[in-house]
Amino acid sequence: MKNIWTIILLVLSLHLTSCKKEIDQSAIEQTKLQQYNDSIFTHLMKEWKFRIPKTSKELTPVLEEWKAWNNLIAELKLRPVSTVGAFQKKATTLSELAENLPYQGYPTTLDTPDIKIRYSTLLNAMQNLDMYINLNPVNIEKVDEWLDQIQISLDDIVRMMDENLVRQNYAKEVGEDTMLEEMEEFRSETRRANPEEEQ
Repeated sequence: MKNIWTIILLVLSLHLTSCKKEIDQSAIEQTKLQQYNDSIFTHLMKEWKFRIPKTSKELTPVLEEWKAWNNLIAELKLRPVSTVGAFQKKATTLSELAENLPYQGYPTTLDTPDIKIRYSTLLNAMQNLDMYINLNPVNIEKVDEWLDQIQISLDDIVRMMDENLVRQNYAKEVGEDTMLEEMEEFRSETRRANPEEEQ
């Protein structure tokens, strides 16, 4: 009988020791995770900053009327300040706003293929930022890469908007409209004469 109690006490002792080790291991893992999140947060606070490009006096009134663009820029200007989760939510919000902008339409003067292509590059950068910042653990190298790419794309699209407005305001040469119309007619005739080239 004495041996049975000894065995029971030994088993209980081993079980309690095992539970204590699991609790200690869990506490260590929680501490490491907290330290990692703190380092990610500190890094994001330092690196998450966007410089909104200056616009020309011709472009400024056009952009002031473009509500979807203004909403996106306003969201870019607001930097989260509380947790890593706040940065993750911000990235998702930016991605959603950027994704919805084309469906709300472009101003007539900016509704051109070159601007749409540059906008798709900006959208892609925001979607990738959203993806990498929401990984667990956060892939900070990729987050940095896409933060940089957003800034590059933003600068590029604003520059292209300015260039397009300047080009549209150039005075046309005498006969230029007629020449452009004739070129378009020639292209149309060529397409009708060679329909297999369209496929």
